[in-house]
Amino acid sequence: MLATSKFIEIKLEDLLDDGISNNLEILINKCITWSQELRDKGFLNIVNELLINYKSSSIIQDSDLNLNLFQLSEIVEIELINNDFNLNLVCNWYKNQLDHILRISTGEDFLTKDYNLQNGINLSTIHSSKGLEFEIVLCPYLSIISNKSNKIKGPLWKSNIDRNIYINISNNYAKVEKFKLIEEEDLFKESERLIYVALTRSKYKLVVFNDLEGANNIFNDLLNNLENININTSTFEVRIEKEKIKEIFSKYQTNRLNNILWKINNVNKKISNEFNSDQFISYSSYSSWIRKDKNVDAVINQYKDYEDNISIINESILRNSKNYPNYFSYPNPLSEFPKGTIAGTCLHKIIERFEFRNDNNHELIDLIIEELSFHQIDTSFAFKVKDAILRIINIPLGSELQNKKLVDIPNEYLIKELKYDLPLSYEGRNINSNDISKCFFLDQEYEFGEEYANKINDLQIMNKGFHSGCIDCVFPLGNKFEDSKWWVIDWKSNLISGSDNSDCLPRNYNYENMRNEMIKHHYPLQSHLYLLALHRLLKWRLKNYQPNKHLGGYIYLFLKGLPDFELFEKSKSKDLSPGIFIGKAPLKRINYLDNLF
Repeated sequence: MLATSKFIEIKLEDLLDDGISNNLEILINKCITWSQELRDKGFLNIVNELLINYKSSSIIQDSDLNLNLFQLSEIVEIELINNDFNLNLVCNWYKNQLDHILRISTGEDFLTKDYNLQNGINLSTIHSSKGLEFEIVLCPYLSIISNKSNKIKGPLWKSNIDRNIYINISNNYAKVEKFKLIEEEDLFKESERLIYVALTRSKYKLVVFNDLEGANNIFNDLLNNLENININTSTFEVRIEKEKIKEIFSKYQTNRLNNILWKINNVNKKISNEFNSDQFISYSSYSSWIRKDKNVDAVINQYKDYEDNISIINESILRNSKNYPNYFSYPNPLSEFPKGTIAGTCLHKIIERFEFRNDNNHELIDLIIEELSFHQIDTSFAFKVKDAILRIINIPLGSELQNKKLVDIPNEYLIKELKYDLPLSYEGRNINSNDISKCFFLDQEYEFGEEYANKINDLQIMNKGFHSGCIDCVFPLGNKFEDSKWWVIDWKSNLISGSDNSDCLPRNYNYENMRNEMIKHHYPLQSHLYLLALHRLLKWRLKNYQPNKHLGGYIYLFLKGLPDFELFEKSKSKDLSPGIFIGKAPLKRINYLDNLF
């Protein structure tokens, strides 16, 4: 069915020909690969990849069908997340939604969105406007987005930490109060994201109606951080004379309504078979971008997430490398830990949930066992994972970061899993690989310059809409908070080894090998996108923000390459530990990307 649908458009009679069977086999293998990558890439990105790979002109050229498809994909993706990507549950749910009697998905979010008003006024919610741009945008209701919620009520509360249900017998019940606080913080962040989406829909002019005196108006808290704005306060008297009303009315009155403004252009247009990417507004991520660099047939590349995390280094290169201390040849605790996407996700989740300053090893072990069980990984790895976590938080981060350790950073200063959306459009057109590659010709004294810029051109990036991502960790470092530099951290579970079966040895994670690993997986591009997102966050939220003063850089921690932290400290080495790759923020590049995106 997929092969003969508008996605692929293979004629039914052609499927019976021997010459086409190879294409069908490739499609089957692609579907297998996509099913394995679903949790990592998301349903929206897979639909987007399907359209681009097969140049589905019948969908792309039909704006109604294209937008409806992505609206449906967004609904399905939310259901997948809510059901932990259980395809059977979501499939049954979808079948029920096709039956008007069994359907439970009702309300505004499930109504077909209409974006066809080409010469008129388009009324939409903030959610509905995601990925779209307009010449002029008016936001009349941002002031009613409150920093207080009236919905934080109810007797039953579910913990996202231990997944248990708690009954709020008393408002003073400590655990429920903690859940309420987390819920309030989540709602506040969601409100900020909504406002950000609203403020970035305009190409040329944005008009916001605001209640400056609103006590719980979240927009007032953000107003001081906006640039290039003109604030006009109303000077109307409480009572206006009738003559004044008539004067205002006559000023804006027209003899008749120009119906052309309100007509929807429903003229049938001939659909071209040619793929025009400029007309395609897509949803993208770093993962979807870098996969375009893997010019490997789907049959060979079925398990690429597993294979791409492994780099085999020539043994002679390892032998001829710098003489390292003996303990750099001791295997890392994660040597035997499973490889692949699920195992990497499990490690990320453990680090995300663990409070670095919590020295209760029993609680850490309980957390690890819970996540190992949830991800269906043998719980016998628990103590090895605990040792690896202790290395992560206790290894010094080098002189650039005052030799601080993650355990030295107060928990309230650590921001984990920071999600962001970057609008993609440069002067109304798609952003492409060449646009992005130009930034790496700047700041040539920093890592990854002209050599890497040429590699980016292989990615075939061509996108509008939103580029979404999530930073593993962000934190400030300095003697005073207002003078601190802000850094991003990304946890990497890559294996750099001398052979398929050898252990994870810290000596394998030297500067040269890590740099090659960074380039291989396009981590330089990822790190610059992270810094751009952090730059915009600080510009919006940090008073008197100055990039040269406050933007630190990026840290990539290769979890399987960290040495024993106690032996490393005893050695009093002034070198940066294996497994840690640090780069300072290249401000000219970030400024270029800030102007480009």
